[in-house]
Order: sequence, then C-alpha cells, then structure tokens
Amino acid sequence: MTAGPGLPFLPTMGVGSYASPAWLVAAREQIRDRSFGPQDVEETLEDATRVAVADQLDAGLDIISDGEMRRQRFVYGRTWPRASGRC
Repeated sequence: MTAGPGLPFLPTMGVGSYASPAWLVAAREQIRDRSFGPQDVEETLEDATRVAVADQLDAGLDIISDGEMRRQRFVYGRTWPRASGRC
C-alpha cells in the first residue's frame, strides 16, 4: 500500500520553514537596506532554495519543499527593529 504515486505508506517530509543559513540572514539585512539589486535578491533566494532542497534530498526525505526561503518572516520583521532599537 502506498500514500500516493511513488510514495511509501508513511512518507517522510520536513515540517515548517527550513532554517536559514547565516549567509542568508546576512543577505536579508542587505536586502532590507536596499544594498542588493533585484538580480542579487533573486540569485540569493534561488541559492538558498537550492541548498534547502539539496539538504532534504541528501536526508532521503520523500516529500521535498522549497523550505519557504522566499517567505517573509513576519514576526522577525515586525519585532526585531523594536527589540534592537532600530525603529
């Protein structure tokens, strides 16, 4: 018995957002400061997505996601400036 086409009965997958690598966190700061141009932003997010997908494939997961690398971090975006005194 399978869960779907080509999937085992109990497929494995990650849950939630993939952890952002330190270089992506640093890049997001530059993106917010508008130090990156549109192509820089696109390349950075594509690279982060490739890393997330490769890690999931290496781990042998059955269902792969993009790791939500392009998702805005609502909580951090709203609270970090206040907490750090940068509002």
